[in-house]
Amino acid sequence: MIDTNNSTINDLHLALKIATTLPVIGKYQNDHLPNTRSLNNFIEQQNHVIKLADTILK
Repeated sequence: MIDTNNSTINDLHLALKIATTLPVIGKYQNDHLPNTRSLNNFIEQQNHVIKLADTILK
């Protein structure tokens, strides 16, 4: 019985650590989002290439 209780306490402790850490991780990720400017530029370049290729094939 003691081993079962210890195991349960350990599991609950781990669940408590996860439950309290997840909101902190989420806040950090939201506060430190990467700049999307370079990705947007890359998408624009891709669209330009698609238009060029489409024009050439017609």
